[in-house]
Amino acid sequence: MRPTTLSILLDSPAVHLFGERTTSAGVVLTGTVRLGLRAATKIRQLHLTFSGELAISYVPRHHSSAGPATRNKRLAKMTQDLILFSVPKLYAAGIHDLRFAFVLPGDLPPTAELLFGHISYSVQAQLVLTGLRSNCVSNAPVVILRCPGEGSQWAHSAFDALSVGTQWDGRLSAEVTHGSCSVPADSTLVLGVEVCPSEKGFSLIALEAVLKEIQSIYASADDHEGAAE
Repeated sequence: MRPTTLSILLDSPAVHLFGERTTSAGVVLTGTVRLGLRAATKIRQLHLTFSGELAISYVPRHHSSAGPATRNKRLAKMTQDLILFSVPKLYAAGIHDLRFAFVLPGDLPPTAELLFGHISYSVQAQLVLTGLRSNCVSNAPVVILRCPGEGSQWAHSAFDALSVGTQWDGRLSAEVTHGSCSVPADSTLVLGVEVCPSEKGFSLIALEAVLKEIQSIYASADDHEGAAE
């Protein structure tokens, strides 16, 4: 048995952000860092970091033989200290649970695994005993989901198929299709995306597809008529 164990327990397996990214109020991510000590131990610091990263893989236009390259972009980074002493403090043997909370901004993109990269989030805990280097590290993935406006549901559509098209400067067009707009609860929606460049040798590094909720003012007309009767 190791003398020190460190783990991160999230209160919820996923974090839900509601509404549009430009207007969402954000959400609080909460959890517990569990510290297990086999014997009394002096601790200087317990440092916590929430971070998010966007990674995109692509093949450089003039260096295709070199293989794909990867670009990373930091989406978020927040830190806090659950324990911090200039002189290490003695902690008794046993299990120590320390609560934490991060206020996440409402404009974060959702967790995604894409053909050309990924969007991922995590919480990392670093324990420092008597020295200055981390003696123990623990990581926990965080899943972020984007949802319709809080309290609402996805609007039903009278159409049997979804087809959305757009183009950029006449150089690139994209068509998104799906066989049905009605998606049962707890199911996966599979969309087909067709990208057609109008120029030869056009290099597409990344394409961001945004699925928006469209609500109709007549969506609850039946409810209003029933109330009137």
